[in-house]
Amino acid sequence: MLTGKQLKEKILQGSDSITISILDWNQIVKELNVTLLNCNITCRVSKSVVGAITGYMSSGSIYQCEVKGGVYDSSGFSLGGMVGWHHNGLIHDSKCETKLKVNSTENYGELIAFPEKAASYGVQNCETNVTIDKPCVAAGTHITLADGRQVPVETLTGNEMLLVWNLETGSFDAAPILFIDSDPWQSYKVIDLAFSDGTSVKVIYEHGFWDYDLNEYIYLNDDAAQYIGHWFNKQRTDGNGNFMSQRVQLTGVTVRNEYTASYSPVTYGHLCYYVNGMLSMPGGIEGMFNIFEVDAETMRYDEEKMQAEIEKYGLFTYEEFAELVPVTQEVFEAFNGEYLKVAIGKGLIDCETLNRLAERYAEYLN
Repeated sequence: MLTGKQLKEKILQGSDSITISILDWNQIVKELNVTLLNCNITCRVSKSVVGAITGYMSSGSIYQCEVKGGVYDSSGFSLGGMVGWHHNGLIHDSKCETKLKVNSTENYGELIAFPEKAASYGVQNCETNVTIDKPCVAAGTHITLADGRQVPVETLTGNEMLLVWNLETGSFDAAPILFIDSDPWQSYKVIDLAFSDGTSVKVIYEHGFWDYDLNEYIYLNDDAAQYIGHWFNKQRTDGNGNFMSQRVQLTGVTVRNEYTASYSPVTYGHLCYYVNGMLSMPGGIEGMFNIFEVDAETMRYDEEKMQAEIEKYGLFTYEEFAELVPVTQEVFEAFNGEYLKVAIGKGLIDCETLNRLAERYAEYLN
């Protein structure tokens, strides 16, 4: 455990990077009033404590520091951030990057959770960059492999080829898994979607589905009931073993807490895949799909309109894109990076969001 004395020594020695667990910090502020200046601070948090770098802090100050880390837990404990339940002391000219689990019910730990109260907390001239975790489908959901077999999502190794829908050709296709994001077994708010053919899909936070009524992918989440009656894309196999698409109607939405795990595969180049037979898109990547208009009859990009938008906005080269979002060429190609210039031009996404996504998935893509 880092003591207050050791921390003070590090500061006096001019350390520019200090890692402090929240439990250490709580002990430190009991020992002495600590002032941090020009530090890069990484917060490691414990599920038993609310707040982060200044959680339960009654005194001490932070000046011109960059604070990273912290997680809001799904149980509702607000574990991330910079202010926590900060009472006295000051935070000046600092930046906070915190990781927010969207199924949290409280926001006490984030720097700007209560912006109207920021001044009373002694927060001045500070910025917050919030990274959002967006889980996807629950354990037990079946993913369709390229050969038509369905396997539980939790059994995927990442080496499989998945069945996808190719919007450039308007046909079924196969794609490798780029990565599988996951969150551990715990209690989640689950949205159970029921469809007219008896299909059920358990979504955690949000998951995209192809909506025939709107002719695009839409995210279904805890307000999915507004889409009851819409028709969605379901894959089936005919008597000869050929893949076919059919329309099934959303008939019911049930929201409840359930103990499960969350998984979110992403496929190379297409991003989509089939969950319990439903054509779907992973959560958290809004703005990276629905870039071009699709012909409703063929479920293929409208080539004329697509070309017109490309002429209007242009396409990224890898070199241009990498100057804005530093990723490898493989990642650029995997996420159809050339088309993101159109997405930015149309206001569907911005470079700041793309950089946050690149940081979010860096552990999977490096």
